[in-house]
Amino acid sequence: MSSPLIIEQQSRIFSQICSLVATAIVTYDYLLTFSSEVRFIWRRKINMATFIFVFTRYSILGFAIYRQWPVDEANISVEQCKRYSIASMVLTMLITFNIGFFTSFRAYAITGRWTLPVIAVVLCSMFSPAANIYNYARPFVFAIVTNGPFTRCIQMPTPEAMRRTPRIMPILVRSITILGDLLLLAVTWGKSYGVFKASLQLRNFKPKISVLLLRDGTLYFVALAALNLVVLLLVISNQYLHPNMGTAFIFVTETIACVLIARFILDLRYITGDPSARDGDVTTGMASEHGQGLSTIHFATSTFLGNLAAPLRATSDTSTGGDESDMWQVAKEPFMVGLESDHRDL
Repeated sequence: MSSPLIIEQQSRIFSQICSLVATAIVTYDYLLTFSSEVRFIWRRKINMATFIFVFTRYSILGFAIYRQWPVDEANISVEQCKRYSIASMVLTMLITFNIGFFTSFRAYAITGRWTLPVIAVVLCSMFSPAANIYNYARPFVFAIVTNGPFTRCIQMPTPEAMRRTPRIMPILVRSITILGDLLLLAVTWGKSYGVFKASLQLRNFKPKISVLLLRDGTLYFVALAALNLVVLLLVISNQYLHPNMGTAFIFVTETIACVLIARFILDLRYITGDPSARDGDVTTGMASEHGQGLSTIHFATSTFLGNLAAPLRATSDTSTGGDESDMWQVAKEPFMVGLESDHRDL
């Protein structure tokens, strides 16, 4: 077998493995968290967090299933190739928009106002979706290419469209996306620092930086930035080193990113909004849902954004002696939940 055919075969095998791995990841996560999704998504008030969760989870799940759909490439027509390619483009755009919306709304939610860093996060986060719109709006050629025993449906911009697009464009897109992730981390850490200073004034409370970093979702955002860095390296490798190996793995990284975002929002849905809460109002009580105890934290926030400003880890006040799983709290500031003053006698 000649060298081009070996490369073609290796590329196809690698692409199939990546598709299987991505499908396994998203399917396993879906089955593992479906009961929590029903409890904390579908039985809660619908807001922006709900829409981002649904579109993020089900767009990547649909794309994974779609990539596993059997296609007879040996007998595929150009028209079928075109429909298949356009469907993949639409799903890819939906995924990138969901990731961009999540990053943008999270940055705004935790600050509550449009500051320059928040605007910078929004611009960087939406650059990739905008670049995808530009990319897919270019004139495309759809064709069936045969390489020995292998037949493949391909789509690529016309030579004129490729000439007008800088070669560095994919690298620029991923670099700006990483910058957006880093800016979101900066905004998050700025908010956590404010909470840290405020918590120093609380009675009988010794804040730890590690606790605050776990609460504000730093690990999630670092993971997202790391995934985008991996994609950037793959893009560079695809353009300058191994043109046929690398881009297929991007689907795996995008799958993991979507799973992380869906998990993050699902964790936040343990916390619901209470627009009637007053500044400084922190109380505890009992909550139930369909007769069952439910661990919930209520806070005052925008009903549009829902609980996107909430911390991931917040403790409940157990001074009443009740089961922690049956407790809920009311607080004006989401990031301060669980850091309220301890009024118990020592």
